[in-house]
Amino acid sequence: MDSKLRERQGTSNRTKKQVTEEVRGMMSQLFLSMETHLVRFLAHYEGKDGFYSMLSYVRLSSAVLQAQDTGSFLAITLGSALIHTKRNFDRLMQAQLRSIEDCKPPRKPNAASSVLSPIYWSLPRIQR
Repeated sequence: MDSKLRERQGTSNRTKKQVTEEVRGMMSQLFLSMETHLVRFLAHYEGKDGFYSMLSYVRLSSAVLQAQDTGSFLAITLGSALIHTKRNFDRLMQAQLRSIEDCKPPRKPNAASSVLSPIYWSLPRIQR
């Protein structure tokens, strides 16, 4: 009697493991598809205006940091999307930095042209 009970439990454990593995496989395919669509959406959203990457970066960061189960499919998917958003945000900041560096200051200080012009011309030459 005990051997039959153990045999049933062994079979039950094997079927539970099989079901668990099947569910994990299905969930990984589902969330992989979701991740692809989420990254495409974020690329489109950030393509409209580069500063949207800052908004999506902040929202995804808060969602990832507030995740209770860091190993869940959703947390991993959002973390991956956060990485893509962070890269886009870094590119935006690099572009902004380049545009600031490429900006040429006025040749002569003119008090009427800018409020910051006298401050700029008072800086030592090395800092300009």
